[in-house]
Amino acid sequence: MPDGSPATERLNALKSAYATSALALSRTIRSLVADELAHARNDRSLIPASLDWSGSARLDESGLGFDSLDIINAASRVNQFFRLHEVGVEDYLLLEGTVDKWADIVRQSLAMSFESLTFLTSGSTGEPKIQSHSFDSLARDAVFIRDRLKPSRILSLVPAHHIYGAIYTTLMPLVDGSECPVIDIRFMPAKSLRDLLSEGDLIVGTPFTLKAFARSIETFPAGVRALTSTAPMSNDLAQSLNDMGLETLLEVYGASETGGIGWRTGVGTPFRPFPWWSLDTNASTVTLLPEDLSQTPEPMVLQDRITAEADGCFSIAGRKDGGQQVGGVNVFPSKIEAYLNAQPGVAESAVRGTQPSNGATNRLKAFIVPESNEDASDLLGRLEAACRSDLSTPERPVHFTIGAEIPTNEIGKRLDWS
Repeated sequence: MPDGSPATERLNALKSAYATSALALSRTIRSLVADELAHARNDRSLIPASLDWSGSARLDESGLGFDSLDIINAASRVNQFFRLHEVGVEDYLLLEGTVDKWADIVRQSLAMSFESLTFLTSGSTGEPKIQSHSFDSLARDAVFIRDRLKPSRILSLVPAHHIYGAIYTTLMPLVDGSECPVIDIRFMPAKSLRDLLSEGDLIVGTPFTLKAFARSIETFPAGVRALTSTAPMSNDLAQSLNDMGLETLLEVYGASETGGIGWRTGVGTPFRPFPWWSLDTNASTVTLLPEDLSQTPEPMVLQDRITAEADGCFSIAGRKDGGQQVGGVNVFPSKIEAYLNAQPGVAESAVRGTQPSNGATNRLKAFIVPESNEDASDLLGRLEAACRSDLSTPERPVHFTIGAEIPTNEIGKRLDWS
């Protein structure tokens, strides 16, 4: 978009507002620190605890209790997200000991140089990847959705450090200087949630978190809307939310690698591309339209199969096969999951590749959720025997884990397991 245009001015104003917002930066830093240390310590209780951290409380053992290695890891994650190393101020994080001081350092860095933010993908289909996005591309998504939903208050069911949470719970509240209030409701009790909801609220969630949220309330007050992304929204859940009185359910289709690509508001209706994307004619990629018409459009290969519809819209036809090589043979974890799910005594399964090291051959592993009253030892023996009988050597999981539920993160994305 041309410099000086109203659209460019809105993006520049949002960039300035974010770079100086104590609330947005502090909320993001708390989220990054909690996520990093929760993974390092295998202690997910740090995530809800972080909502009560005082910005002036020391992070070290004299305050919140983190040791020197914890603080180094947390500082590294904050540096990565805000790209402090590009200015050369990342080491100052280790000289200061509170979230407030870290937010001050981030503000100073963003005032000197601020072009992009860096995220980690969820790793739901493999190892998490580092993904950077220009601030303008993130802000563009926030402005587009804000213009359609115009929330008076945002109730967040997603973490601020995730790309989806960053766009819609830290950037969107600042569009046009609105300073829309944001309340993190992920860990609120049911009664508090029911009492909190009011007209003009926008609930930012995922299918996973919205489903859990819906169990806590009976109906929505008039004028409450919801935004969902990160995973497919089933027609049944969307209809259930509408039946409970939700005024609008807007679903964004996208990925950590792309940001938002398309959006829809009707149950089961096609997605309409964001204005800066176009659907490729073979419906296997979308093309990012350049602002400068002399540039070549950049195609993005999607992890899903998409079907072109009328008026440039598209529908999602399911994930691509997701094949990977084991011992030089293509195997498909989704097909192995379907096989395991069909076995007696299995309620649900997840299959993914093991993480090889030093050139070791990659193999498959499986996480099994047994049906109730199923003996885990007996089930494991039957599954191992069935796999030896029915699956080829590359297809057989070499390790089974039995558990009550498949590991997921706080927005419902599947996590790896040991």
